[in-house]
Amino acid sequence: MAAGVTYTPIANYTFASAASTYTFSSIPQTYTDLIVVLNAKSSSTIYYHDNILWRFNGDSSAIYSDIKLSNNGSSAASYSIADTGASYCGQLPNSTSGNSTYDRSTNIIQVMSYANTSIYKTVLSSSAAADSAGYTNTEIYVGTYRSTSAVTSLTMVNGEGNFVIGTTISLYGIAAA
Repeated sequence: MAAGVTYTPIANYTFASAASTYTFSSIPQTYTDLIVVLNAKSSSTIYYHDNILWRFNGDSSAIYSDIKLSNNGSSAASYSIADTGASYCGQLPNSTSGNSTYDRSTNIIQVMSYANTSIYKTVLSSSAAADSAGYTNTEIYVGTYRSTSAVTSLTMVNGEGNFVIGTTISLYGIAAA
């Protein structure tokens, strides 16, 4: 097979004003998988780092589940959670963790077989957050959306505050081989 483009850009957005959510709607059903790349910081001051969640098709019913593994350089942790109205996919620094514009996290979310209407949807995500105070955290999540509906929209949610101005979010499609 000839080499080609792996990620096909579908949509990009840069926050011109602070907001707690962003939704990609009318996602084309022509790819095998979706990839979301989020570079973000939160406006919240509640916690040191805030949670990022995803939701499909505007569905907030309790049919999402997660498994998380994390490491901050000095300790490791894990958890699982079931029957929630959204699924976790990472953390992002907030206003408490320093004031540098470089205090951001990078989150990569892969949605597998998103258009297949005979299976539940599985999501793999990774998150790396760092701040100018020296705090770092890496996380890996496996999430399940217990619905066979094709994914036609994807909402990213800041669990504690707003995504700050300049946050970028990109959606890519991966074509079938």
